[in-house]
Amino acid sequence: MNLERIIRNGVAMHYMTFHFDQRKNISGSSDKCLLNELQEQNSAYNAELMIKVSTIFGVIRNVRRDGDRELVTSHLNQIVDGTWSEKKLSEKAAACNSAIAPLKPEHTEGEIMSLATKLAWFVSPKGWTLYDNLAANALGAMAGTGRKKRTRWEHFYQILEQRRFIDCASAIDLTIAESSAPELFGERVIDKCLWLMGNVWVDAEREMDRLEHQISREPFNDDIKNLQSAILSNNLADDQHVLTGAR
Repeated sequence: MNLERIIRNGVAMHYMTFHFDQRKNISGSSDKCLLNELQEQNSAYNAELMIKVSTIFGVIRNVRRDGDRELVTSHLNQIVDGTWSEKKLSEKAAACNSAIAPLKPEHTEGEIMSLATKLAWFVSPKGWTLYDNLAANALGAMAGTGRKKRTRWEHFYQILEQRRFIDCASAIDLTIAESSAPELFGERVIDKCLWLMGNVWVDAEREMDRLEHQISREPFNDDIKNLQSAILSNNLADDQHVLTGAR
């Protein structure tokens, strides 16, 4: 795949999902709406909002029993504490894994981590990223056995730490801050790029063709184009390092 094209489309995908309700036909499904809704609740989930986020992202949609919902939300609201911003990615991931322990008998660890890391991102987006199989595919993350025993999500966050994910996302944030779309996040630009690189169930080239055609007709096309160009100009080396490991 052409890395520059992936980055352009990663920027566009983040812009679209951040600003526009287009997921599962659910009102208030944009990232911006979800962030605002959570802030209105003092960054604390209730069962209804947890189910909304899990449905939008298609993760563990069958958490339906009232007792389960209340138990899970009480644990979720303990994930992001006063020390969160000081933790490494691997430490944040471990906190997410522990917080949703009540779901483990019914769901795989990958499903649990996918949900927990997404929910945590909306509480504290900076310096954090979502775990899912597609992003893990892109990085070549694998579970290990024997002396290298580890889960796939542990390896995923280890790779991101080695590739200085937080530093790279922060550098992209500086470029975003000077753009006409300052609400966006470098962390999510990288996440969308990993989605494109690791999604073996869709034709990434066709998906990028579709997205490029869609935004070409929108009034905000210039905002996206300008941000794409700025990130490629200022942050290509950062993106390349975190996405491929190349310097």
